[in-house]
Amino acid sequence: MKSYIYDNYSNEELEKIITFDNYTDNGYPTSNCIAKGYLNDIFFKKLNLAKIYELYKGDYLLLFNEYYKIINQLIKTNKILGIIQNKEGIFEFSKLLDETKFLDNGNSFEWIEILSLFDKILLDINACVRYNDINEEKIGFETAIWNFTIDGVLFDLDPPKILKIGTDTSFTRKDDYNHKKRTLYRSFDEIGMKFNLLVTLILGEKHNSFIVKNQPNNYIEVLIKKIIKSATSNLIRKQILQNLINGIEQKENFIGHPIEIVRREIMIKEKGDNKIFIFVAGTSESGKSGGINYLKDNYSEIQHIKIRDVFPKVYEDTFSNLSFEDWQNFEESRNLNNFWKLFINKVYEIADDSKSIIILDTMYGVEGMIELYNILGDKVNLLYIDAPFNERVIREYKRLRSDSINGTRKADLTVTIDDIIERTIKKDKKKNKKGAYKLPLLTYSTDRQTIEINGTGEQFTTIINNDSTLENFHYMLDNYIKPKLTNLKENVRKLKK
Repeated sequence: MKSYIYDNYSNEELEKIITFDNYTDNGYPTSNCIAKGYLNDIFFKKLNLAKIYELYKGDYLLLFNEYYKIINQLIKTNKILGIIQNKEGIFEFSKLLDETKFLDNGNSFEWIEILSLFDKILLDINACVRYNDINEEKIGFETAIWNFTIDGVLFDLDPPKILKIGTDTSFTRKDDYNHKKRTLYRSFDEIGMKFNLLVTLILGEKHNSFIVKNQPNNYIEVLIKKIIKSATSNLIRKQILQNLINGIEQKENFIGHPIEIVRREIMIKEKGDNKIFIFVAGTSESGKSGGINYLKDNYSEIQHIKIRDVFPKVYEDTFSNLSFEDWQNFEESRNLNNFWKLFINKVYEIADDSKSIIILDTMYGVEGMIELYNILGDKVNLLYIDAPFNERVIREYKRLRSDSINGTRKADLTVTIDDIIERTIKKDKKKNKKGAYKLPLLTYSTDRQTIEINGTGEQFTTIINNDSTLENFHYMLDNYIKPKLTNLKENVRKLKK
């Protein structure tokens, strides 16, 4: 048995902790770790010995000991209690951390906390850069933001990130050039470490690993400025700017390059800045689908996206173990603002560049609409289409008893007026359970910073009563959309100036 002990424990005391009965289902196995557990205030993990032997031929414990002593002087790390290798494998023991401080498990943090953590990690990277400049060996760390607690403690130290002159101590697949280049860039290169930090924040948001509250829409731009300001030399600062403007040369040899990911996210955000969103709601059979189709078919600037088609794509990004329905209910109840922010980010991704107005249907929940305005401000609109109950029933009755125009649906001559009345009432009740009946009551607050239900400010919701002829309905839709197109073109003209 071999070991290094960094606290007042004996080998025997630590080995007692790793009996089989003490293993817990504490997180998922990873490539570096095959089992985890904790007892009292001690966390332990069994390292993937087969992978260590595959990637490193030297004395792992000796390397870890050298790394821990150096990195612990440069940045704040979680306290390692000891590392032991016995006949069962290699076990690492550390102080058990407060799980509420992990950037994981859906924990929520304020934007100001993320800013503080980001600044702290940039300083940590610079400390490593300075060490590397004056020493023959290089030191680094995995800068994924979720490897830190929110108060800035690095807790994932394996495998050691240390490059020793004359010895290949990199934990890379030696026969895979791309893997080696990517690993060394993200663990030792100043630009690579800093942009990996930014990218993991973006990915953490996309996968909903953690929630950032009160985060500005331009947060990527804010953090890029911090990275540029933190550059340790004018040469590094110049390289950052060139890479952001021109992209990475030979990027096909580096899949998932952090700067290319950032450039793509910036383009997605910029694409969204030139668009407005129109959410459509209304009573059942009021003519919503027909109205949307009319606008889409007659105005080339409009793209139609169904809300129900977007959320499954958001769900796929999160890698949730819940069913889609359970995930949706859980996320809506946990943080409704974040739920709709994920939705909008996904719409930015799938929206066509050439379309300036995105129409989304069907909106039910009034609280969701309030959060959408909190996220998008005046870029979001709500169109509510209504019609008298009797006319809605008659229209649906006639529609179902006739062949569809495109020929895909045949007339159902068995349907009765009573069937349509019952069906329409049920649909309206289902929508109203989610607050749809409150959508027409939304108004701006007096300062137009928020919208509210039954406030005293100007009406937010545009209501069209489809209670006349089809021609009149189309006329009202034209009058609704044309001013928005005019305003959009004026904004584009100003931007070009």
